[in-house]
Amino acid sequence: MRVARDCAAAGITLQTLEERAERIGRDDREMLLYPETLRIARLITQPRFLSLIKHPEIPSDRRRGLVAQEIASILAPTSLHRRSRAAARVEHALCNHASYGTEWL
Repeated sequence: MRVARDCAAAGITLQTLEERAERIGRDDREMLLYPETLRIARLITQPRFLSLIKHPEIPSDRRRGLVAQEIASILAPTSLHRRSRAAARVEHALCNHASYGTEWL
């Protein structure tokens, strides 16, 4: 769940979080990130996704792009430019989790 939460936090814009907080009247970051955290957690535990990130025949840069795109597609709808930036931030978050013993990319 930590990986999923970090990816959600990396990919969701501050504006989106502020809009959600205003709409529900609470500024609880975990709660505001929960929908995307849950969707990302489901994605990254699917066998299809796990085989993609560990597939030896797919070059690592292509794999990183595919993973980031998959996760960015879960995030709140934004423009294509913002989605690319979100994908880059998600990729960075996944790389940071290598220190926890999981090679995501």
